Amino acid sequence: MSGLVRVRFVNAPVRLMLDANRHQQELVRELTLIHLSEAATKQELPARLLEMAERHREEFSSLAFRRRTEIAEEIQRGATHVDLEIDVPAGAGPAAAEMQAILAEADEFCRRGELLTLAPPREFVEFREWFLGEIVRQLDGCPPAPWQDSAAA
Repeated sequence: MSGLVRVRFVNAPVRLMLDANRHQQELVRELTLIHLSEAATKQELPARLLEMAERHREEFSSLAFRRRTEIAEEIQRGATHVDLEIDVPAGAGPAAAEMQAILAEADEFCRRGELLTLAPPREFVEFREWFLGEIVRQLDGCPPAPWQDSAAA
């Protein structure tokens, strides 16, 4: 696959990754519903949140984790942390950085009660920042930085 770069996520926390992903799917689902709703409802949110939901659905939902079967087996054996790899477009760094900023803004809408989705817990935000940050960092030529559990830090 030309134009793709492998990004590694070292020591990714399984339970946190699954829970944070589930929360993000809830947020994207809500933003998608808003996108499909009447114009008056759409005007209550910045257009960039709605655009982000559409881009996220199209661009980031197509990311495929390498070794998916082996990872599932590790989880079934009780692994709490796994190493993951994904192939991303070489130019995905700015999109990941933009997604970090827009999701932080969406978090504020959740905190203020302007969305039905609850604001993410601190650990979900930390995981998201690490995950998207790894895409940015590694595409900038840096080596992978393993996940550090905040409780252990």
